[in-house]
Amino acid sequence: MLPLLIIKNLALVLGLGILIILLLGLLVGTINSWFLVKQRKLSLLPIKNNDRIMIIAPHPDDEILATGGLLTHFFKNAIPVKIIYLTCGDSNPSLFWRDKKLKFSPDKFIQTGIERKQEAETAIKILGGDKKDLLFLGYPDNRLWQMWLKPKTNVVSSTTLLNHSPYNFTFKKHRYYKGDNIISDLNESIKKFKPTIIFSPHLRETNLDHRASGLFIKNLVKKINWSGKLYYYLIHYKWMRLFRIYPPKNLFKNREKILYPPCSLWEKDKWFSFWLQPDQLKTKKTALQKYKSQRIVPTLNWLFRSFSTQNEIFQLVNHPYRSSRRKSFTRL
Repeated sequence: MLPLLIIKNLALVLGLGILIILLLGLLVGTINSWFLVKQRKLSLLPIKNNDRIMIIAPHPDDEILATGGLLTHFFKNAIPVKIIYLTCGDSNPSLFWRDKKLKFSPDKFIQTGIERKQEAETAIKILGGDKKDLLFLGYPDNRLWQMWLKPKTNVVSSTTLLNHSPYNFTFKKHRYYKGDNIISDLNESIKKFKPTIIFSPHLRETNLDHRASGLFIKNLVKKINWSGKLYYYLIHYKWMRLFRIYPPKNLFKNREKILYPPCSLWEKDKWFSFWLQPDQLKTKKTALQKYKSQRIVPTLNWLFRSFSTQNEIFQLVNHPYRSSRRKSFTRL
């Protein structure tokens, strides 16, 4: 009787715990607008026709979620764009969902990476771009944070079980999974393309691949004394890493959806907004539809709908090293 009583009590506690988490999630989802800045100024994003744009995307689809409307503006006005995908998103189990086969298969994850690359090319074409605007580095999905922490260590993918890229279409074929190699590839790309503006994932992202991507680029542009403008975009932001605050859920179907930054990330005169025309928003939605492998997963489908908004927002990053550049050279 005693073991049964213990099991019963444990089940009760577990059930109550799950219920509390669900209620908290519902509460945060309902009132998350309280955590967003809605009464402060969002400036217009300044873009000139002679700018050169580089977008850092940890995975295929991040570029359109964060900058899909903006990309239509770039392509329409013939503003040079280079989108760099750090990974091919090959740890996503979407093909297992589609094929209804739960058996683990490294080959299936590699096929996922190939399909997501093809989806990216199709989506960018809808926005007005071309394959030549895309650069795939092929590093391991869900391992960028480890590569950031230990840049000289050869990391093994948890899904493909490889320590190097298996893809033939990447910037450098069969590249070893080392953080130093990411830095080298990004450095070479910046020197060749010469961007005046870079859009990168935010350092406060909940997703660790996104956060690592932001850290790689922020530290690199500081190291090479790059003089352009660096903007952060935000895709995943959760309270206590559990409850989504940003992007806000669309609670009212017919209500115009506008993005505002979370209060905890607010900086005066640092947040900028790009406003989408109706045709730009329609094109963005169409492009997102091409990521069929992602829309299979319900949570990702909800995320995609949350970014079908009237604007896209970005935070300008301070370059503190600029003001101290002369002093650092003096010390040398």
